[in-house]
Amino acid sequence: MTAQLSARERRLCDFLTLLAVLHVIVGLLLPLTLPLLPSVVAAMPDGAAFWAAVFGPTVASWGVLMMFLVHFGLRQRQRWACDALLLGLLVWAPFDAWLCARAGFFAAVWLDLLVLPLLLIPLLLLRRGFPAS
Repeated sequence: MTAQLSARERRLCDFLTLLAVLHVIVGLLLPLTLPLLPSVVAAMPDGAAFWAAVFGPTVASWGVLMMFLVHFGLRQRQRWACDALLLGLLVWAPFDAWLCARAGFFAAVWLDLLVLPLLLIPLLLLRRGFPAS
């Protein structure tokens, strides 16, 4: 039986759940809102609107996976769930920022720099207090 979460750990898990839900909402809204913004789509290079729309469900699926890991891993004080999410961040953040910078899409680089610490800090704080597997 795993130990109960402290109040601080519960708040961190709630915050991560909120971020996961926001990923799902934004990810699902992205392909639905692009057709409503013809001036934005017109300003995009050829094919960019398609890739932006495809990216939305990818973001949403990250949110679903994150919700699962928070609910069934972190809330059970399972260190493996922290490790899985941290590994995912280490794979995503540097490559995403690098690719976006190469493409001149610096707004996405700034978004990465905002989102990364919002996810990284709570995960590291939780991991420190969870027992080793």
